[in-house]
Amino acid sequence: MLQHLSIRNFALIREAELDFPAGFSALTGETGAGKSMLLGAVAAALGSRVHREVLHPGATTVIDCSFQPGDAPAVERLAVELGCPEGNPMSLRREIGAKGRSRFKLNGRPVQQKDLRRLAPLLADFHGQRDLARLMDRERHAGLLDDLEYVRPARERHRRCWEDWNKIDERHRELKRRGDRRREQRELWEFQLAELAALEARADEDAELENEQRALSNVEELKRLGHDLAERLYEHEEGVYNRIAGAERELAEACRLDAELEEPLRMLREAQLQVEECGRLLAARADTLEWDPERLARVRERLELLDRMIRKYGGSLNELLRTREGLERKLAEGDSLDRELKEAGRELDELGAELREAEGELSRARDEGAGKLVAALEPLLEELGIQGGSFAVHMDKPASERDPVGLERPRFLISTNPDTPLGPLEQIASGGELSRIMLALKAVLLGHLSGRCLVFDEIDAGLSGRAAGAVSRLLRTLAAGHQLLCITHLPQIAAAADSHFGVEKRWDGSRTRIEVRLLEGEQRVRQIARLQAGVEEEPELEGARRLIQRQGPKNG
Repeated sequence: MLQHLSIRNFALIREAELDFPAGFSALTGETGAGKSMLLGAVAAALGSRVHREVLHPGATTVIDCSFQPGDAPAVERLAVELGCPEGNPMSLRREIGAKGRSRFKLNGRPVQQKDLRRLAPLLADFHGQRDLARLMDRERHAGLLDDLEYVRPARERHRRCWEDWNKIDERHRELKRRGDRRREQRELWEFQLAELAALEARADEDAELENEQRALSNVEELKRLGHDLAERLYEHEEGVYNRIAGAERELAEACRLDAELEEPLRMLREAQLQVEECGRLLAARADTLEWDPERLARVRERLELLDRMIRKYGGSLNELLRTREGLERKLAEGDSLDRELKEAGRELDELGAELREAEGELSRARDEGAGKLVAALEPLLEELGIQGGSFAVHMDKPASERDPVGLERPRFLISTNPDTPLGPLEQIASGGELSRIMLALKAVLLGHLSGRCLVFDEIDAGLSGRAAGAVSRLLRTLAAGHQLLCITHLPQIAAAADSHFGVEKRWDGSRTRIEVRLLEGEQRVRQIARLQAGVEEEPELEGARRLIQRQGPKNG
């Protein structure tokens, strides 16, 4: 149950501190007084979305609330899982900065919004006009049926099985698409790889062949140049070698006079050896060069082939070799892909068998749950003033064989009169009847639980007269096992509450403020009179006292 709520700078609420008792609490006030803002603050603390319009420019919004969990072990397990210390009561805080960024704390420790949203359903259950929209949407009837205690375990198992199956099904489909594309490309890849393999190219082969082509095309010039240089360096009497030799002898004599000349002498002797080796290599290269038109033709032909292949595949010769390696990898990956596809298919079959078993279990649970729901709901509808009506659950078939909802799509049918046939609920029920049907559904769905904080935001819309009295009695029944916070405009419901809070909007001369007060004694009588008749004259006040006496807790 919600024990304490503290609000600062949220919508029109500048500052508010409220303690909520157990049992049934009614919140009343004029339309637009700010009743829904209070409950919106609770939802915000539990991680729901907050619109910028409710924030105060330049100010920090702070919402604190403390809960005494109804299902304390489950809440504590989740809190420990989230790394938060246990707390009794459990405290939540949300701070929203001037720029709209939120920080959440659970029992004094930071927690992420998505994790807090996992905890929220265990602490509070909100019901309002959106729930009526669920009733009007036949696609969402399955979710309401599956909320039943005796259906939920099968639904959870089916959900897990379907998610596991769907995940591997998507992977299998993707692998199959990749396999189909790869098979279409494989023939091309194999042809390209065969063509490149037959080329037998080496890294930098084109550069080597171009050098050889230049040499073969200029044999005579290279032979003449080689012999000429060899003679000038080494073979001629006046060549470089002999001149260095003469200088070396003179420098050797000088070293006897100056030891510091040893290093220049060493360098000169090395130069002499280098010149000698250079001359010999030039002569040898000139001697080996021969005019070979056949070899030149083969070199040119090979270069032309390499050039054609480079132009075909783009880039350079080395990039061509990398293309060949890439094709080899792609073809090898194809074998790996086939293995992955086979493994995914095997896993898909196994998960499909589990899913079929879970689908059957869910179908059986829904059939049983539908029977129990009808048996529990029809007396409540009778009690709520829908007399002589009947309720049924029809199982439509889904559009696809594998549907996340299951093998059927439950749809609610209703007859609100003894002499009318069953028809789609969303087409037959009026606004007031929808409110009563939803309340009856909530009573059935929550019957096995206790200690929850149930928040009703004008679920009594469209009700009046005897129907309002019947709803108030059902709310009192729910309050025996839960804490109820109910926004209402109906005096019958407000009079049935254990506690009554009045919400007023006031102008203090500078800004609009919302004030919330616990109404007791004559204050409550006056509020009920205003709800009932709009005035506070003695006859109306006496009527309010009789209503409180008739509807109130001691007669609940």
